[in-house]
Amino acid sequence: MLIEAKTGELPYFGGLSIDETAEVLGVSVPPVNRHWKTANA
Repeated sequence: MLIEAKTGELPYFGGLSIDETAEVLGVSVPPVNRHWKTANA
């Protein structure tokens, strides 16, 4: 749940890119892309 929540929060409220969000969370880019698309749906 933490990654899903932060994936939505960091780009939207923090202004981070998908790459920056992945780096901050310590995960690769594809999961962040998936969660970001789901959060925006």
